Amino acid sequence: MKQLFSTYFSPTDDEYKELWQKCIFVFDANVLLNLYRYSNNTTDIFLDIITRLSERIWVPHQVALEYNANRIGVIYEQLDAYARVRQIISKASVDFFNHLEENLKSYKRRHPVIDVSTITSRLDGFIKSINGELEKQEESHPNYLQSDSIRSRLEVLLENKIGLPFNENELQSIYDEGDKRYKQKRPPGFRDSADKKDKVKYYRGLVIQDQYGDLIVWKQILNKAKDEQVPVIFITDDAKDDWWQRQHGKTIGPRMELVDEFSHYTDQKFLMYESYRFIEYAQGFLNQQVDKEAINEAHQLKRSKEVDTNHEMMNEVYQYNKLLKSGKLNSRIVKPIVNYTVGEKVIHAKWGVGIIESIHGSGKNQEIRINFPQPAGKKRLLAYFAPLQKFTPFDDNDDLEEAIYELYDEEFLEELTSVAEVDDYEDE
Repeated sequence: MKQLFSTYFSPTDDEYKELWQKCIFVFDANVLLNLYRYSNNTTDIFLDIITRLSERIWVPHQVALEYNANRIGVIYEQLDAYARVRQIISKASVDFFNHLEENLKSYKRRHPVIDVSTITSRLDGFIKSINGELEKQEESHPNYLQSDSIRSRLEVLLENKIGLPFNENELQSIYDEGDKRYKQKRPPGFRDSADKKDKVKYYRGLVIQDQYGDLIVWKQILNKAKDEQVPVIFITDDAKDDWWQRQHGKTIGPRMELVDEFSHYTDQKFLMYESYRFIEYAQGFLNQQVDKEAINEAHQLKRSKEVDTNHEMMNEVYQYNKLLKSGKLNSRIVKPIVNYTVGEKVIHAKWGVGIIESIHGSGKNQEIRINFPQPAGKKRLLAYFAPLQKFTPFDDNDDLEEAIYELYDEEFLEELTSVAEVDDYEDE
C-alpha cells in the first residue's frame, strides 16, 4: 500500500536520515528577511548553520528577487519600532497617570504614611528609565541601510547558489496554470490571489505578477529537484494554509497535494520546516549543541505573526459578544451574513464603505478581507461577527449615515466607534 499511496505515509527514521544526508536545503524569502528581525545571536546562529550546509543550499530566483525587493521595508520596520513603542508608552502613561491622579486624590492629605506624590514620582521615573533604555537600544541598533552585514554574508553564501529566472513565455504559462489552480484551491499560492492581485515586480524586462509568486517559487523548486534528481527540504515561515496541512488546529506537515505533486514530478522526497524547527534539527544533524534560546526566539516570532494575523478577527468576536451581553445589539445583525462576493461593496459601522477583496470559508467561519478607505485600510474579519451590511447606492451622505446607524441601536454606536482600532492586516 505504501508504494501506491506514499504521499500519506510519514518517512521512517531511516528515511529522514537519508533525506538529510542527500537533500538540498531551499530557503524562502521570509526566512531570509526574518534574519533582520532576530537578535544578533540568533541571526549569527542561523547564518552559521547555512555556512556549515553551504555545499547543499540553493535559493530559487523568485526568492532572491522577493528578498531584495522587501529588504529595505523590513529594515525600516525595525528602525521605526523604537519610536512606535515610545509613542505607545507615552499615550498609555498619560492615561495611567490621569487615572491614578483621580483615584488617589482622596489620599493626598488623609493618610499619615501613604505619600501619593512619592508613588507617582517613582512611577514616572520608572517610565522615563524605560524610554531611556529604548533610546540607547535604538542608538546601538545596527543600521543595515548603511552597512548590511547580513546581506554581505548572504552574498558570499549564495554565490552561484541562486537559480535562473523563468522567461516571459514560461511565466505566462505559469500565470495561466495558476489561474486554474487557484480556482480549484490547489496549493501553493491561492491565498494570495486577492491580496496581491494587480501587484507586480519588474526584473530585466520581465513583469512578475505577485499573486503567482509562491507558485513561481514552487515551480523553480520542482525543476531543480527534477534536473538534479535530489530530494528537497524547504524552509519557510509562510504560515498560510496553502502551504501547510492542518488538522484539528495542528500543523502536521506540507500540504498533501504538494507532496504528491513533488513526488510525481521529480520522483524525489520533499519536506518542509519552519525556521525554529530547522534550527533545532539542523544543529542536531551537525552535531552542535542545540541553542534553545535561538529556537525559542524564532518560535516566538512565528507566534507573534499568527497573533497579529488573528487580532482583528478576535477583536470583532470580542466586540460582538460584548454587545450581545449588553442587550444593546440590534437583532438584525445576529443572523449570519454569508452571501458576499469578491468585489462587492459593504458598509462597516466603524470604517464605512469598503470593497471585498477575498472570501474564505462559510457560515460563522467565513473570513473576508475588505479594503476600506484610509486610515482604516485593509481589514481581515469574520463576516458573522463583524458589524457589516451590503452596500446599496445612496442619494446623499445622510442616507449612508442612516444605513450605518441601522446596524446598532443609536445610543450604542458612540460606544462602538470609541473602541481602539486594531492594526491593519498585512500579509507578507
